[in-house]
Amino acid sequence: MSQLEKWERLAARWEHQGPPATPSFDDINNFSEALQGSVNCDTPTIAVLGCTPSLRTRMRRDWPTSRIIVVDFCQEMYVATSVILDQETKDAEEYYPIDWLGMASELKYEVDAFVGDKSLDNVAFEDWSKFFQSAFRCARPEGLLVLHVGFPDPELAGKPFETLAQPWIDHLSLNDTDVETGNAAAGLWEDLLSGSVSDSTNHLSLEPYRSALEEHNLSNTPIGLLSTRILKDFASQLDAQWTRFDQSDVIQSAREYGFEFLSQKYSHDYHAARNQPVMVFRQTAPR
Repeated sequence: MSQLEKWERLAARWEHQGPPATPSFDDINNFSEALQGSVNCDTPTIAVLGCTPSLRTRMRRDWPTSRIIVVDFCQEMYVATSVILDQETKDAEEYYPIDWLGMASELKYEVDAFVGDKSLDNVAFEDWSKFFQSAFRCARPEGLLVLHVGFPDPELAGKPFETLAQPWIDHLSLNDTDVETGNAAAGLWEDLLSGSVSDSTNHLSLEPYRSALEEHNLSNTPIGLLSTRILKDFASQLDAQWTRFDQSDVIQSAREYGFEFLSQKYSHDYHAARNQPVMVFRQTAPR
């Protein structure tokens, strides 16, 4: 399955979820503070990498007279996520249905700030050079690149499925609405990816937990509810793999292609946030 097909399938089932599936209130504030403190003009051109509704809304609220660009190669996802936005936000955006790796030949404007929630996480590690080069070529001198990045939680590596599921079962015991079930399933999904880390592989995947998920699927228990929801909501990603990387990999790759690391900030309003900073880079090298 191609990347575009994966995201088209996700778009068909998309619904607004909480963190870590989507950025939290603190995450969005961290994006906002990064731009407020570092952008070099009053009306910047801001490019949102991906269709994240809360990020698009906040950028429009913070910068009402600025040009806001949305860059995402999956038009179905753009349509699906735009449903929950107010008309004013949608009317003020410019949408580019293009790949992040090839923005330089497509965008009409130089960009003062790129912002992306888990954008880099969804770029294959071998394509990072193209990603950073593309952003570099589109950025104004001293432009910003602000990325919310998720790293595996080292404390979860190798833990059994039931151990990883228990905190989310406890969470549901306090609030078992459909929305919270989706949020808990998304949280468990990320914990399972962290749990898949081992010395024998450089990838994250669901494979070590696939049989446990299928065993509990459709059972009338809390763990069955979560398993069923994961298999439903993440159906298009069950066989996917993600390259395992850490903070130093991001900083080194960004620097190699002209972006210096400035700062980072962690959120505190969801468990996985301790491994998911918003990282701020500035374009420094001459073009």
